[in-house]
Amino acid sequence: MARRIVWIVLATLFAIVAGSCADWEVQGIRVHRTSAKLVTEFPRGISEASAHKIVSTSYPEHSRYSAAECERWSHLTTPGYSWRGGPCVFGIVRLGATWWGFESAVNFRLLFGSDDRLEVLQIDPVYTFL
Repeated sequence: MARRIVWIVLATLFAIVAGSCADWEVQGIRVHRTSAKLVTEFPRGISEASAHKIVSTSYPEHSRYSAAECERWSHLTTPGYSWRGGPCVFGIVRLGATWWGFESAVNFRLLFGSDDRLEVLQIDPVYTFL
């Protein structure tokens, strides 16, 4: 009887660890796919108006900043960025969480030049725990 309990406990622990690892891997895949999607949706040279349409419909958690605000934020954010002369858009795509509190997301920055064309797309994965 004691042997059976030990095996049940070991099997349960193994299932928890294996499930957690698989869940973590799924979060990583989501981050990778979202990053790749952002790269294809926002090619270098896309107009600010076209990018804003995509952001407005597909990415509800975003903020658009004027050229002056974008320049000011370039000195205050971490990681920093080089202002390109135009407006910018900051956004986050929340991708989910594991049952044990590990959360993943993707931050993105669209940095436009003075001609309102996209010059830089910055993508940063975000992993947090509780």
